[in-house]
Amino acid sequence: MRRTTVVSGLVAGLVAAGLALGGCSAGGASGSAGSSASADVGAAPAPASAPMAAPAASSGAAAEGSSAGGTAARTALHPQALVVTVGRTVRVRDVAKAVAGASALAQRLGGHVEGEDGRDDPEDRAAAREQVVLRVPPARVDALVSGVEGYGDVLVRTRKDLDVTQQVQDVDARLANARASVARVRQFYARAKDVKDVVLMEGELSRRVADLESLEAQHATLSDSTTLATVTVTFVGRSAVVPVHRTGFTAGLHSGADAFAASVTVVLTALGAVLPFVPLALVVGMLGWWLVRSARRRSRMAT
Repeated sequence: MRRTTVVSGLVAGLVAAGLALGGCSAGGASGSAGSSASADVGAAPAPASAPMAAPAASSGAAAEGSSAGGTAARTALHPQALVVTVGRTVRVRDVAKAVAGASALAQRLGGHVEGEDGRDDPEDRAAAREQVVLRVPPARVDALVSGVEGYGDVLVRTRKDLDVTQQVQDVDARLANARASVARVRQFYARAKDVKDVVLMEGELSRRVADLESLEAQHATLSDSTTLATVTVTFVGRSAVVPVHRTGFTAGLHSGADAFAASVTVVLTALGAVLPFVPLALVVGMLGWWLVRSARRRSRMAT
Protein backbone atom coordinates (compact mmCIF):
# COMPACT_ATOMS: atom_id res chain seq x y z
CA MET A 1 0.00 0.00 0.00
CA ARG A 2 2.91 2.31 0.67
CA ARG A 3 4.12 1.96 -2.97
CA THR A 4 0.55 2.60 -4.17
CA THR A 5 0.38 5.72 -2.03
CA VAL A 6 3.72 6.85 -3.43
CA VAL A 7 2.52 6.40 -7.02
CA SER A 8 -0.76 8.20 -6.32
CA GLY A 9 1.22 10.95 -4.64
CA LEU A 10 3.48 11.26 -7.69
CA VAL A 11 0.48 11.58 -10.03
CA ALA A 12 -1.19 14.12 -7.75
CA GLY A 13 2.09 15.99 -7.46
CA LEU A 14 2.41 16.22 -11.26
CA VAL A 15 -1.13 17.63 -11.54
CA ALA A 16 -0.55 20.11 -8.71
CA ALA A 17 2.75 21.20 -10.27
CA GLY A 18 1.02 21.85 -13.59
CA LEU A 19 -1.68 23.93 -11.90
CA ALA A 20 0.92 25.83 -9.88
CA LEU A 21 2.93 26.62 -13.01
CA GLY A 22 -0.22 27.89 -14.73
CA GLY A 23 -1.08 30.06 -11.73
CA CYS A 24 2.44 31.40 -11.51
CA SER A 25 2.53 32.27 -15.19
CA ALA A 26 -0.84 34.05 -14.90
CA GLY A 27 0.26 35.85 -11.73
CA GLY A 28 3.53 36.82 -13.35
CA ALA A 29 1.69 38.20 -16.38
CA SER A 30 -0.73 40.24 -14.24
CA GLY A 31 2.11 41.37 -11.99
CA SER A 32 4.14 42.55 -14.95
CA ALA A 33 1.09 44.35 -16.33
CA GLY A 34 0.52 46.05 -12.95
CA SER A 35 4.15 47.12 -12.63
CA SER A 36 4.05 48.45 -16.19
CA ALA A 37 0.98 50.50 -15.40
CA SER A 38 2.60 51.84 -12.21
CA ALA A 39 5.69 52.81 -14.14
CA ASP A 40 3.57 54.72 -16.64
CA VAL A 41 1.77 56.63 -13.84
CA GLY A 42 5.02 57.47 -12.09
CA ALA A 43 6.70 58.59 -15.28
CA ALA A 44 4.15 61.27 -16.11
CA PRO A 45 5.05 63.86 -13.40
CA ALA A 46 8.79 63.15 -13.46
CA PRO A 47 10.34 63.60 -16.92
CA ALA A 48 13.78 63.29 -15.35
CA SER A 49 13.17 59.55 -15.00
CA ALA A 50 13.17 59.11 -18.78
CA PRO A 51 16.86 58.13 -18.89
CA MET A 52 15.95 55.09 -16.79
CA ALA A 53 14.24 53.68 -19.90
CA ALA A 54 17.61 53.20 -21.59
CA PRO A 55 18.70 50.17 -19.51
CA ALA A 56 15.28 48.57 -20.02
CA ALA A 57 15.49 49.15 -23.77
CA SER A 58 19.00 47.71 -23.90
CA SER A 59 17.91 44.66 -21.89
CA GLY A 60 14.97 44.18 -24.28
CA ALA A 61 17.30 44.41 -27.27
CA ALA A 62 19.63 41.90 -25.60
CA ALA A 63 16.67 39.52 -25.10
CA GLU A 64 15.69 39.86 -28.76
CA GLY A 65 19.31 39.27 -29.78
CA SER A 66 19.51 36.11 -27.67
CA SER A 67 16.22 34.89 -29.17
CA ALA A 68 17.49 35.52 -32.71
CA GLY A 69 20.74 33.79 -31.79
CA GLY A 70 18.79 30.76 -30.52
CA THR A 71 16.85 30.59 -33.77
CA ALA A 72 20.05 30.82 -35.79
CA ALA A 73 21.59 28.07 -33.65
CA ARG A 74 18.60 25.79 -34.22
CA THR A 75 18.79 26.44 -37.96
CA ALA A 76 22.51 25.65 -37.93
CA LEU A 77 21.80 22.36 -36.15
CA HIS A 78 19.22 21.49 -38.83
CA PRO A 79 20.62 22.19 -42.32
CA GLN A 80 18.19 22.99 -45.11
CA ALA A 81 16.07 19.98 -46.02
CA LEU A 82 14.73 19.84 -49.58
CA VAL A 83 12.41 17.40 -51.32
CA VAL A 84 13.68 17.40 -54.91
CA THR A 85 11.39 16.07 -57.65
CA VAL A 86 12.57 16.06 -61.28
CA GLY A 87 10.79 14.91 -64.43
CA ARG A 88 12.04 14.36 -67.98
CA THR A 89 10.46 13.07 -71.18
CA VAL A 90 13.06 12.00 -73.75
CA ARG A 91 12.55 10.72 -77.29
CA VAL A 92 15.13 8.00 -78.05
CA ARG A 93 15.92 5.46 -80.76
CA ASP A 94 15.93 2.42 -78.47
CA VAL A 95 13.69 2.68 -75.39
CA ALA A 96 14.91 -0.52 -73.71
CA LYS A 97 18.56 0.46 -74.09
CA ALA A 98 17.91 3.93 -72.69
CA VAL A 99 16.07 2.53 -69.66
CA ALA A 100 18.89 0.08 -68.93
CA GLY A 101 21.50 2.83 -69.24
CA ALA A 102 19.62 5.26 -66.98
CA SER A 103 19.08 2.55 -64.34
CA ALA A 104 22.78 1.64 -64.35
CA LEU A 105 23.77 5.32 -64.09
CA ALA A 106 21.49 5.83 -61.07
CA GLN A 107 23.10 2.88 -59.30
CA ARG A 108 26.59 4.18 -60.03
CA LEU A 109 25.61 7.50 -58.49
CA GLY A 110 24.58 5.84 -55.24
CA GLY A 111 20.87 5.49 -55.99
CA HIS A 112 18.48 2.80 -57.12
CA VAL A 113 15.50 2.09 -59.36
CA GLU A 114 12.21 2.49 -57.50
CA GLY A 115 9.85 1.40 -60.26
CA GLU A 116 9.22 0.90 -63.98
CA ASP A 117 6.08 1.11 -66.09
CA GLY A 118 6.34 0.33 -69.79
CA ARG A 119 4.21 -0.23 -72.87
CA ASP A 120 5.66 -2.01 -75.87
CA ASP A 121 4.07 -2.42 -79.31
CA PRO A 122 5.39 -5.60 -80.98
CA GLU A 123 4.26 -4.36 -84.41
CA ASP A 124 5.93 -0.96 -84.04
CA ARG A 125 9.01 -0.88 -81.82
CA ALA A 126 9.41 2.84 -82.47
CA ALA A 127 6.10 3.50 -80.68
CA ALA A 128 7.33 2.01 -77.39
CA ARG A 129 7.06 4.00 -74.18
CA GLU A 130 8.51 3.29 -70.73
CA GLN A 131 8.64 5.28 -67.51
CA VAL A 132 11.33 4.64 -64.89
CA VAL A 133 11.49 6.18 -61.40
CA LEU A 134 15.04 6.71 -60.12
CA ARG A 135 16.16 7.73 -56.61
CA VAL A 136 19.57 9.35 -56.12
CA PRO A 137 21.14 11.68 -53.53
CA PRO A 138 20.13 15.32 -54.18
CA ALA A 139 23.75 16.34 -54.79
CA ARG A 140 23.92 13.95 -57.77
CA VAL A 141 20.64 14.83 -59.44
CA ASP A 142 22.28 17.07 -62.03
CA ALA A 143 24.71 14.32 -63.04
CA LEU A 144 21.86 11.84 -63.49
CA VAL A 145 19.70 14.30 -65.44
CA SER A 146 22.62 15.21 -67.70
CA GLY A 147 23.22 11.54 -68.48
CA VAL A 148 19.53 10.90 -69.15
CA GLU A 149 19.23 13.86 -71.51
CA GLY A 150 22.16 12.53 -73.50
CA TYR A 151 20.13 9.55 -74.75
CA GLY A 152 17.94 11.59 -77.08
CA ASP A 153 15.81 14.69 -77.56
CA VAL A 154 14.28 16.19 -74.41
CA LEU A 155 10.57 16.95 -74.87
CA VAL A 156 9.45 17.89 -71.35
CA ARG A 157 11.42 19.29 -68.39
CA THR A 158 10.05 19.71 -64.86
CA ARG A 159 11.69 20.30 -61.47
CA LYS A 160 10.34 21.16 -58.03
CA ASP A 161 12.38 21.86 -54.87
CA LEU A 162 10.20 21.86 -51.75
CA ASP A 163 11.76 23.27 -48.56
CA VAL A 164 10.67 21.17 -45.57
CA THR A 165 13.31 22.36 -43.09
CA GLN A 166 10.75 23.77 -40.65
CA GLN A 167 8.68 20.59 -40.84
CA VAL A 168 11.75 18.42 -40.15
CA GLN A 169 12.69 20.56 -37.13
CA ASP A 170 9.15 20.36 -35.77
CA VAL A 171 8.95 16.58 -36.17
CA ASP A 172 12.40 16.08 -34.58
CA ALA A 173 11.46 18.19 -31.55
CA ARG A 174 8.08 16.48 -31.12
CA LEU A 175 9.72 13.07 -31.51
CA ALA A 176 12.26 13.77 -28.76
CA ASN A 177 9.51 15.01 -26.41
CA ALA A 178 7.33 12.00 -27.21
CA ARG A 179 10.14 9.54 -26.43
CA ALA A 180 10.87 11.24 -23.11
CA SER A 181 7.16 11.27 -22.27
CA VAL A 182 6.77 7.56 -22.99
CA ALA A 183 9.81 6.79 -20.83
CA ARG A 184 8.34 8.74 -17.88
CA VAL A 185 4.94 7.08 -18.13
CA ARG A 186 6.59 3.64 -18.28
CA GLN A 187 8.39 4.41 -15.02
CA PHE A 188 5.10 5.33 -13.34
CA TYR A 189 3.44 2.26 -14.85
CA ALA A 190 6.17 -0.01 -13.45
CA ARG A 191 5.61 1.42 -9.94
CA ALA A 192 1.82 1.23 -10.00
CA LYS A 193 0.23 -1.51 -7.87
CA ASP A 194 -3.35 -0.39 -7.38
CA VAL A 195 -5.76 -1.56 -10.09
CA LYS A 196 -7.05 1.97 -10.66
CA ASP A 197 -3.55 3.35 -11.12
CA VAL A 198 -2.57 0.46 -13.39
CA VAL A 199 -5.58 1.00 -15.67
CA LEU A 200 -4.97 4.76 -15.75
CA MET A 201 -1.28 4.39 -16.57
CA GLU A 202 -1.93 1.66 -19.14
CA GLY A 203 -4.38 3.85 -21.07
CA GLU A 204 -2.05 6.85 -20.94
CA LEU A 205 0.90 4.72 -22.04
CA SER A 206 -1.05 3.30 -25.00
CA ARG A 207 -2.06 6.77 -26.14
CA ARG A 208 1.48 8.15 -25.94
CA VAL A 209 3.01 5.12 -27.66
CA ALA A 210 0.53 5.57 -30.53
CA ASP A 211 1.55 9.23 -30.84
CA LEU A 212 5.21 8.21 -30.78
CA GLU A 213 4.71 5.64 -33.56
CA SER A 214 2.90 8.23 -35.69
CA LEU A 215 5.76 10.71 -35.27
CA GLU A 216 8.31 8.01 -36.08
CA ALA A 217 6.43 7.24 -39.32
CA GLN A 218 6.43 10.93 -40.25
CA HIS A 219 10.14 11.15 -39.47
CA ALA A 220 10.90 8.11 -41.64
CA THR A 221 8.91 9.54 -44.56
CA LEU A 222 10.61 12.93 -44.33
CA SER A 223 14.02 11.30 -44.01
CA ASP A 224 13.46 9.20 -47.13
CA SER A 225 12.14 12.17 -49.13
CA THR A 226 15.04 14.43 -48.22
CA THR A 227 17.82 11.84 -48.37
CA LEU A 228 17.05 10.75 -51.94
CA ALA A 229 15.65 12.87 -54.77
CA THR A 230 13.06 11.43 -57.15
CA VAL A 231 13.78 11.56 -60.88
CA THR A 232 10.96 10.30 -63.12
CA VAL A 233 12.09 9.70 -66.70
CA THR A 234 9.75 8.79 -69.56
CA PHE A 235 11.48 7.38 -72.63
CA VAL A 236 9.42 7.35 -75.84
CA GLY A 237 10.19 5.92 -79.26
CA ARG A 238 10.52 7.88 -82.49
CA SER A 239 6.88 7.42 -83.50
CA ALA A 240 5.29 7.54 -80.05
CA VAL A 241 2.72 10.26 -79.46
CA VAL A 242 3.51 12.52 -76.51
CA PRO A 243 0.52 14.36 -74.97
CA VAL A 244 0.89 18.13 -74.92
CA HIS A 245 -0.01 19.84 -71.63
CA ARG A 246 -1.56 23.21 -72.51
CA THR A 247 -2.28 26.08 -70.14
CA GLY A 248 -4.17 29.35 -70.30
CA PHE A 249 -6.72 30.30 -72.98
CA THR A 250 -5.72 27.57 -75.41
CA ALA A 251 -6.14 24.95 -72.67
CA GLY A 252 -9.68 26.20 -71.98
CA LEU A 253 -10.49 26.31 -75.70
CA HIS A 254 -9.33 22.75 -76.24
CA SER A 255 -11.19 21.57 -73.14
CA GLY A 256 -14.41 23.17 -74.40
CA ALA A 257 -13.98 21.62 -77.83
CA ASP A 258 -13.35 18.21 -76.29
CA ALA A 259 -16.46 18.55 -74.11
CA PHE A 260 -18.59 19.55 -77.12
CA ALA A 261 -17.25 16.63 -79.14
CA ALA A 262 -17.97 14.26 -76.25
CA SER A 263 -21.56 15.57 -75.99
CA VAL A 264 -22.14 15.11 -79.72
CA THR A 265 -20.74 11.60 -79.48
CA VAL A 266 -23.14 10.74 -76.67
CA VAL A 267 -26.14 12.08 -78.60
CA LEU A 268 -25.18 10.22 -81.78
CA THR A 269 -24.59 7.03 -79.81
CA ALA A 270 -28.04 7.26 -78.23
CA LEU A 271 -29.61 7.99 -81.63
CA GLY A 272 -27.85 5.03 -83.16
CA ALA A 273 -29.08 2.76 -80.38
CA VAL A 274 -32.71 3.89 -80.83
CA LEU A 275 -32.80 4.01 -84.65
CA PRO A 276 -33.24 0.23 -85.25
CA PHE A 277 -36.46 0.31 -83.22
CA VAL A 278 -38.03 3.17 -85.22
CA PRO A 279 -39.54 0.99 -88.02
CA LEU A 280 -41.05 -1.38 -85.47
CA ALA A 281 -42.49 1.56 -83.56
CA LEU A 282 -44.04 2.93 -86.77
CA VAL A 283 -45.65 -0.41 -87.59
CA VAL A 284 -47.06 -0.77 -84.08
CA GLY A 285 -48.31 2.82 -84.15
CA MET A 286 -50.01 2.41 -87.53
CA LEU A 287 -51.66 -0.83 -86.40
CA GLY A 288 -52.92 0.81 -83.23
CA TRP A 289 -54.27 3.77 -85.17
CA TRP A 290 -56.09 1.47 -87.62
CA LEU A 291 -57.65 -0.56 -84.77
CA VAL A 292 -58.86 2.57 -82.99
CA ARG A 293 -60.32 3.98 -86.20
CA SER A 294 -62.07 0.69 -86.98
CA ALA A 295 -63.58 0.54 -83.51
CA ARG A 296 -64.93 4.08 -83.82
CA ARG A 297 -66.45 3.29 -87.21
CA ARG A 298 -68.24 0.20 -85.89
CA SER A 299 -69.58 2.15 -82.96
CA ARG A 300 -71.01 4.79 -85.26
CA MET A 301 -72.70 2.18 -87.47
CA ALA A 302 -74.20 0.51 -84.40
CA THR A 303 -75.77 3.76 -83.22
